[in-house]
Amino acid sequence: MNPFAGVIVGAVLATVGGFLSTQVQAVLDGRRRRRNAALLCGEVLAAIERILTAAEPHHHDRARFGPVTLRLLRAARREVDVYERNREHMFDLPDADLRAGVHSFVVRLSIPLDRLFDDFERYSAIYATTGEATAEALKLSDDMEEVFKVVYESTLQIPGLLRRLKPLAGYGFEAYSRLET
Repeated sequence: MNPFAGVIVGAVLATVGGFLSTQVQAVLDGRRRRRNAALLCGEVLAAIERILTAAEPHHHDRARFGPVTLRLLRAARREVDVYERNREHMFDLPDADLRAGVHSFVVRLSIPLDRLFDDFERYSAIYATTGEATAEALKLSDDMEEVFKVVYESTLQIPGLLRRLKPLAGYGFEAYSRLET
């Protein structure tokens, strides 16, 4: 046998081995990225669902937008911020409809949350200036109540999204629903 044949066969095998290991690593990295993206989305959505579910009974106590309700709504907004800071990971989810559903949900939740905070600031400013519930303050209060309903009712969409994320994440996100208020 030619001495160069061994070198050639070795080089071919090394090249094929390198190619195959790169392909296997790419597949494993893709799975890991898909799982991490699904976990991130699922954790954010499950946390939002739990926070808004906890806010609802506090909202119906004496003060409709008391300090506990507002803190819970701000916590939900911070979860939206976590999603927004990590949005590029969404592209690792292979299901375009799921990506669109999650993103659409978060956008449709962030808009009324932001409006609630803006309206509450205006309401507080009016109340601080006049010391009484003016017609404008009462109108803002009613508007805030309607917006809160929209925010709270949005939680009904979360279980469906979590069910779709579960196979990708390999995790069911039930831990949040087991938490006490």
